[in-house]
Amino acid sequence: MSRGAVLGDLPRGPSRRHPRAKQGAKRRGADHRILCVGSGVWLKWEGGRGDPGRPFGQAVAWLGPFPPVTHQPEQLHGAVPSRPRTTGRGMDMIVQNYVGCDISKQWLDFFDEASGHYRRIDNQADAIAAYVAGLQPGRDFVVMEATGVHDRLLRHALAKAGVAFSRHNPAHTHHYAKSTRRRAKTDRLDARMLSDYGRRYQPAAEPAPREENERLQSFARHRDQLVDMRATLKKLLGEALDEAVVADLEDTIAGFDTRIKALESLIAKVIRQAEDTARDHALMVSVPGVSKVSALSLLAHLPELGQRSPKSIAALAGLAPFDNKSGKLNRRSQIQGGRSRVRRALYMAALSAIRTCDRFKKFYTELAARSGSKKLAIIAVARKLLVVLNAIIRDKTAFA
Repeated sequence: MSRGAVLGDLPRGPSRRHPRAKQGAKRRGADHRILCVGSGVWLKWEGGRGDPGRPFGQAVAWLGPFPPVTHQPEQLHGAVPSRPRTTGRGMDMIVQNYVGCDISKQWLDFFDEASGHYRRIDNQADAIAAYVAGLQPGRDFVVMEATGVHDRLLRHALAKAGVAFSRHNPAHTHHYAKSTRRRAKTDRLDARMLSDYGRRYQPAAEPAPREENERLQSFARHRDQLVDMRATLKKLLGEALDEAVVADLEDTIAGFDTRIKALESLIAKVIRQAEDTARDHALMVSVPGVSKVSALSLLAHLPELGQRSPKSIAALAGLAPFDNKSGKLNRRSQIQGGRSRVRRALYMAALSAIRTCDRFKKFYTELAARSGSKKLAIIAVARKLLVVLNAIIRDKTAFA
């Protein structure tokens, strides 16, 4: 084997270099199998049909000597798109540095691909602020998994420092890790995997977190929890036989009713305090079937409303049907994924819209008769409601 370290078996494919670049390389005696893929990383294709041990070939890291570069690395598949920056010395290129971060309740593990160093810090505000101060806005990009509340301090510190970041579904990153044929799992390896994931997919940066939206999310989540506990108590009340147990459950349910009403009053006050939120809430409840609770759930759990295309917003809510076909197998398209709380709110709104609005009732009746499935028709109405709400928030126009 050559001087490189094996990166993995890759199928032989056609060269991506321009024919003139190949001719120029041959004239200078360069090896066309050595290629720069960006960020100073060079690969060499080894093996092939003439090599019994590696009949399909494989890419290995090449440590030198390096041939003349006759192409722009950012034009290659999978290369890093550099951004030009004008300085006093002329035109420089800023290369994005992806920093992977594995998050837990106690600590954060970082891997910096530029330096190749790992670092573990406490998941505390002062430790995070000290680490973020060493990052460079515009160059460093932090990639992390969505881990509930445990990434809140990091996200706010990064936004305050102007450092870009993105969060990703752990299921997606897990499948990416499996695709690299890595079986070991540690916090350090996960941090490195997230850095590689960012380099591979080059995600867009998330908007800075808003305190107002996070507070609304917290209230909406707490209300849902109280409603769920009240529903459980009502179920127990229906099964209770002893009079003392029945009386105690009734008192407890009455207490939950009082707490839920008080919380809803507080939520209404928070919504009125923000002009944009109050306007969007009023626009939402103008749509038939959308209650104040449904509007609250959408405001809290779908802040992208009004900023995405109809297909994209439907996929976020889990109301976009996905095909499932292979060979002669042709199953019916089904919805999957998305944000379950948003989908539940839209489902209940769809049921109400079908009963109260002739426009949605006609759409539901025709689709149910054509498809033979009432459930499918209800889901279609929920998606139609979401598309209407998306357009209303985008255009700032009430339903007509």
